[in-house]
Amino acid sequence: MSLYGAIDPTASQKKWSACALLDGKPSLRDLGRCRGDGEIVGFFPKTVWAIGLDAPCSLPMGLNICCLQDHSRCACQPINPWKGRACERDLVKAGFRVFYPSRNAFCKGWLRRGLRLKRMLEEA
Repeated sequence: MSLYGAIDPTASQKKWSACALLDGKPSLRDLGRCRGDGEIVGFFPKTVWAIGLDAPCSLPMGLNICCLQDHSRCACQPINPWKGRACERDLVKAGFRVFYPSRNAFCKGWLRRGLRLKRMLEEA
């Protein structure tokens, strides 16, 4: 039976993040609170088919991880003249409220962690 995961990460590894494991029915198989990134990755068995991560997994084109440093002075600039990524614009058109990741974001720690978790999960 297929397994699926979900993560609601906090910005800090010092605070609990929620992790869930569901089967294909879908039924909840496990629910946990994890702190460190390694603990989050280790929560999921290798047989998980997909994991939903409630954090941006990419930045707008033209921005890089250097843009998310607390006092970034990098010269990176978004390539497109509009705000955010295509996925955020599509969600707004459908009536959803969204968070636009940018170099001026108030929650850079959460953005950095989301990008890091995505990379770690892909490598696991």
